[in-house]
Amino acid sequence: MGLLDKASAKLRKKSSRAGEAVREHNRHEAERTVSILSKELGLPESREELISLCYAVQGDPAHWR
Repeated sequence: MGLLDKASAKLRKKSSRAGEAVREHNRHEAERTVSILSKELGLPESREELISLCYAVQGDPAHWR
């Protein structure tokens, strides 16, 4: 586990352009995965619609404690 922490810390350096590229790639892949799964599950695809659906099911996050 220590090796993973060291590797991810290197990627998280704010001045690291490679780290920025990896973060952007990961964000893009996460969005693509959510989009595919949303279609398959018949869920809304837009971020705003997913957030409103989450609030409808779980309520306002301020009250989640």
